Amino acid sequence: MGIAILTPSRERPHECREMVAAIADTATGPVAVYIGVDDDDPSDYGPEGVRLWGGADVTVKTRRGPRAQLAEWTNRLALDALDDNFSILGSFGDDHRPRTVGWDLAVRAAFEERGKGLVYTRDGLQDERLPTAPFWSVEIIRALGYFFPPYCKHLWADNWWRAFADALGRRHYLDDVLIEHLHPDAPNGHTYDAINAGNDEHEREDRNGFYAFMDSQEYRDALDRVRAVL
Repeated sequence: MGIAILTPSRERPHECREMVAAIADTATGPVAVYIGVDDDDPSDYGPEGVRLWGGADVTVKTRRGPRAQLAEWTNRLALDALDDNFSILGSFGDDHRPRTVGWDLAVRAAFEERGKGLVYTRDGLQDERLPTAPFWSVEIIRALGYFFPPYCKHLWADNWWRAFADALGRRHYLDDVLIEHLHPDAPNGHTYDAINAGNDEHEREDRNGFYAFMDSQEYRDALDRVRAVL
């Protein structure tokens, strides 16, 4: 079961390198990291295909494209990863750091033992309450056609991931694995520069979008599509 990690970032190459190093230091098998960077980001994120060694073989693929917020960028990267035939897609911010050695083995084992669905771990902030670093079976993402739900720009996605997994009866939490989420209000975080300028407005829009989507036919159709592949 190959794992791909999807990470949009902006003006934080150092944080991305720290994230990749933490993945490499703690993973026990191959992991691919897809990093999305805005075309107008002047930062140096390095070439595609960089390979790091530190307990695992980590392949980093950097894609540049039109400026977008977190949700749109993650969905672009998900399409790239789907073309590369991974079994598990995960979403990390550049402020996530795996701390548990063998986290990837635990994630793969959870899918093998419990079936297709959502797997997530402790993050030191939300823990079981919200999946800030979710892993989904690739079949579910294919059936949905997206990783972040269509109403979302940046916020309230983790609320939807949990609610959707609960509706499927496929939410699996790993209390003994830590993928730490560093303080999410760090200045100039992955697209946080755009978010912080109008955080209340963005939060309100995504919160309202979440509730509207949960009450929509589009949501019910999404459930039907995914249930068909489970």
